[in-house]
Amino acid sequence: MREILFRGKRTDNGKQVEGNLFIPDKDDAPTQICIGTNIIRITYDVIPETVGEYTGLTDKNGKKIFEGDILDCGDRVICVKWHDFCGTWDSVFIRYKGSRQSNGIAPVEWKYRAVIIGNIHDNPELIKGGAE
Repeated sequence: MREILFRGKRTDNGKQVEGNLFIPDKDDAPTQICIGTNIIRITYDVIPETVGEYTGLTDKNGKKIFEGDILDCGDRVICVKWHDFCGTWDSVFIRYKGSRQSNGIAPVEWKYRAVIIGNIHDNPELIKGGAE
């Protein structure tokens, strides 16, 4: 069974927190991420636009890859997104590193080739620009 996990930026200090997602029924109630069990639970208000789901995959260093993460794949930099049409995780090309250009990188390869270098919410500067 795969792990269902979410990550988002806390409203109080801007730090990322991982846990179970709670989306309220009312518009004026905050989106929250909960950590813990039914007995002991800590709940954090998070910025809804920063919430991303865990892909179930890790980078080559064993770090969990979430939606919105930016990955360095050696010859290119990509961003992780959910592909609604195909119903799967996909990579969105950001830029090539150097002059070599090749085809996309499949999620199955992320574990062996990719390193997380940031995410679109904390590191927007990483998604700008062309080839390095």
